[in-house]
Amino acid sequence: MNSDHMQPTEVEPAYCQINFGIDCLHNPSLIEQYFPEDLPEDWRVAYYSNDFHLLLTSPQDLTHSLSLDQAVETMAPDDILEGVAQFREDIGDGFSLWFDVSKLTNDTQYALCNIQKKTSCSCHFVNLECSLSQMDEVCPAELECLFVTSGGNDLGLQDKELLCVVKNEKKIKPVELKKLIEQVRSYATSSQYKSVSLIFSSAHDALDNCRNALLLESMM
Repeated sequence: MNSDHMQPTEVEPAYCQINFGIDCLHNPSLIEQYFPEDLPEDWRVAYYSNDFHLLLTSPQDLTHSLSLDQAVETMAPDDILEGVAQFREDIGDGFSLWFDVSKLTNDTQYALCNIQKKTSCSCHFVNLECSLSQMDEVCPAELECLFVTSGGNDLGLQDKELLCVVKNEKKIKPVELKKLIEQVRSYATSSQYKSVSLIFSSAHDALDNCRNALLLESMM
């Protein structure tokens, strides 16, 4: 074969998808700026899914209560799975759902872990209080970002999924958001994560931060 006619094989660069979402349906930014006042609470997840494809949820979203002391004590794994199943029915496919089990009892957490390992549960159960680690080398210095990495917790997180929670209690400047998206994608791609879930948790600016991130992503 004539080597002059041999062409180098072009390898398409790896690309890691990033989904953007908000921390909990009861987030003040959603209640104050997004949900219609007359929207029933049990319609919120369906309404939310019209504009976003990622949610970090919690027992508050299932109980519709911000006072969890009694609710957590009585919340059984079957109740949680039933609530998650209802969420999945309301939002359909193509939606990434994470559930923070940090406030649940240890027994309930372990039960959910075993259920997730044995079934094809379409929700990531994660203990944020135990599993998060700060990654200064990835995120811009101006932002406080905490990560859950696959294999780094005991709740059966699926391989090659990465959760990033942006903890800043402020509106993030576009230049900071752009840098965050670029650096998170670069890290995730080099580490062979197939997707990243990037959550904004600010009490009053999460909605603006998420919308701005979606806009920036569409222009990158």
